Formats: sequence, C-alpha cells, structure tokens
Amino acid sequence: MRDLTLACGPDYTAASAELRAGRSGPLSALRGGPAIGHAYLQIDCLGNDVWYARSMPHPQHPMPAALTLDLEFLISATGHIARAGKQSLLDEGRRRQQQIQAQPPSKWLANLPNGAVVEFVGLCWNPSGGKPWWGPDGSPLGFVPYVNYERYAREQEDRTVYEILSRVHLQQHTSSSIRSAMEGVVGSYRGEIRDRYGNRIYTELASAGHAFKKSMQETTLTVGARVNEGEFAWVTFKNISLVPGKDQGFEIVQGQGGPESRELR
Repeated sequence: MRDLTLACGPDYTAASAELRAGRSGPLSALRGGPAIGHAYLQIDCLGNDVWYARSMPHPQHPMPAALTLDLEFLISATGHIARAGKQSLLDEGRRRQQQIQAQPPSKWLANLPNGAVVEFVGLCWNPSGGKPWWGPDGSPLGFVPYVNYERYAREQEDRTVYEILSRVHLQQHTSSSIRSAMEGVVGSYRGEIRDRYGNRIYTELASAGHAFKKSMQETTLTVGARVNEGEFAWVTFKNISLVPGKDQGFEIVQGQGGPESRELR
C-alpha cells in the first residue's frame, strides 16, 4: 500500500476512498518492473458495523489510470465476518450501489428549440438530510438527489428555506449561458452539494436555497438558456408546490422573453 485517502459522506452511512498500491524489490523486475495500481472505492454501511467496498470509475475524473485495481471486499469494525453470511452481504452491497447509480430522469422537463433540455428535479426543506423530497406538483420524488446537512440561514419565525434543484443539459462543444429567476424569494443561498460518498457534485445540477414567507404555498421558476450566439430560449415552471402532497396547479410553459417581461407563450 502506497497511499490511502478517505472521505466520509454527509450522513456517515457511506464513504469513498482512493488508494495506490505498488510492487517493488528484487522480484519486481521479473514481473515487468515497478508498477503502481490505482482504485477509487465506494463504501456503504450494511449495518452491524459491516461495510461493503467496491472499486468504481471516479465520478470527477472517470478516465482510468494506466493500471486500475478491481477490488470488492467486506470490512468489519468489530472483528471476523462469518463465512456463511459473506455472500448475502456482498449481494446487499452490490444492490445498494446499483440502486444509487440508477436515479431516474426527471418527469418535469422542457426541450427548448435551441437543443437545451431543462429539468425540474425536486425540492425539499433545508437542511435536506433525512427529509423527503417532492416534485413541483407536490408528489413524492421517490429518491434523494443528494444529502445536505448544512443549514443555509438561521431559523426565522416568518420564513421557510427550501432546497430547489434543477438541471440544464446543453449540447457538447458549445458555448452557453444560463439565466434563471424565482418568484417570491426573500433570500437565496448557495452551498456545496455532495453525493452520498462525499464527492462534490459538479454536473449540470443547479441547487440553491431559497427562503419564502411561511404564508407562501407556491412559487414559479423561469429558466433561460442560450447556445452559442443564438437567442435565449425560455421555460417557466409555474405554481411549484411548496407544500408536499398538494398540487398548486403546476404547469410547464415555454415561450420567448426573459424573466423581466413575463411574456411567455
């Protein structure tokens, strides 16, 4: 083992690790010379102080190293793992990691005429860790896009802070610009978002904290995208429910014009 670094996930039920292992010494020349192997590990707690680790492509730089290590193993914080239960633990670890990777695409999206795709993913109260997410129509989201335990603002009796998540997909090899506006906000906040393994999320996901008066039950988000030197194309997600389980008349409207004009057709 040459090097090992470990990062805990936001809720401490998962982690990630990067390791380098190498061979050296008199026999290394007979085996093709010195070599360094690399691995990125995703680690999940299976309960009872047993953890499952498996090597995966690194989410931030997925190009493999010259020599990658294919690893899968169990870790016990308390001692020996009985042979009879190892296979079922391995199966459970594989199931959990496959489930995390298979997040469904958003049901609420707009294909803009310039090729951009805008998705509304979901929203949750801040901090979102351990709380349920819901869609813009109030329906349960069914999965957790990320885990956050950071409180964006001090609690105030007259306002509530939500984490609102959207995504803009743009064509590759294009220059682009994105604008957005949210109705009724009395404060906005930014923070890092991380996946369950502690990696910062750098994808097209756009998450922000937005504070609203407690009396508000819906809001509207307008998003515009420009590709290359073209005009902005706009979409409005109207009547986003700030109350889980209640549809406030949500609808998606596409058209021309920016958030200032509100003349979306």
